[in-house]
Amino acid sequence: MKIQFYRHKDIDKTKWDEALNKSSNKLIYAFSWYLDCVTRQKWDALISEDFQWIMPLTIKQKWGISYLPTPYFIQQLGIFGPDEVNEEIIKSFMDALPKKLNLIEYQFNHFNAKLLNVRIAAAVKKNLILTIDDNFLENKNKVYNTNTTRNIKKAESFGLSVDNCDSLSVINLFKNDRGKEFDQLKADWYDLFAKLCEKVSENALMKCLGAFNKEGKLIAGIVVFITFGRHILIASGNSDEGKTKAAMHFLIDNYLSKMQLGDTFDFEGTDHQNLALFYKGFGSIEANYLHLKINNLPSWLKWIKK
Repeated sequence: MKIQFYRHKDIDKTKWDEALNKSSNKLIYAFSWYLDCVTRQKWDALISEDFQWIMPLTIKQKWGISYLPTPYFIQQLGIFGPDEVNEEIIKSFMDALPKKLNLIEYQFNHFNAKLLNVRIAAAVKKNLILTIDDNFLENKNKVYNTNTTRNIKKAESFGLSVDNCDSLSVINLFKNDRGKEFDQLKADWYDLFAKLCEKVSENALMKCLGAFNKEGKLIAGIVVFITFGRHILIASGNSDEGKTKAAMHFLIDNYLSKMQLGDTFDFEGTDHQNLALFYKGFGSIEANYLHLKINNLPSWLKWIKK
């Protein structure tokens, strides 16, 4: 298979999005408009000669060094195409990566798992998903674990309700709670999230739902991006009151209960143990992806990325 490197300005985005739509492992993160937003139109690509196989390259430069990171609000990229991503295809794309890349910290999608047979340096990152099937619709309480069921009943006892809200309100809840744990999240991260929500609203589907107390105050919220029947939990926010009243359990249960048969809820899983236990409480299963790290930085810079 012949793979060619394309600069951003040379990519036919109509063909790109058509190829993604036809791929068997499509994800919202790889749409041209999504990439344009999160990279500020600074991404390149590897594309097969028949334009069936594509791989976005979110290359950046700093201090004269070229590196390949995974941008904010993108969990998985990698290779997308119409069939199984086998070892031969993976090797073709890996061989076509620009030789100038000094540092790679890039995440390949779940269907690129055979990367491990080509590059053993990839680390497994946890993701959790739940597909809505007949068993879930008919036996939801058996799918959930005991703790989750108990917390949903607890939330109901407080008279909580669920309604639409806006993404800014959800991200403000996050900012005042877990956002305090992430010192690196600067104003531009929050600004980018607001812009991304606008883009998703224009090009796909987005749902923002909140849990409200009896007085009508928002105490927890979620933002979900939806394409191809995949509902991605891109952001969530909670409050002290929300935690006390198990509002997030109540909110996610409400969302899952209204999904269509065959759709998948993507928790955008985590290596954080407590969050993983919370997500697994809803009956989610692992659908992990790979993080490839290759450090070819000059010796005087390698210590920065150890």
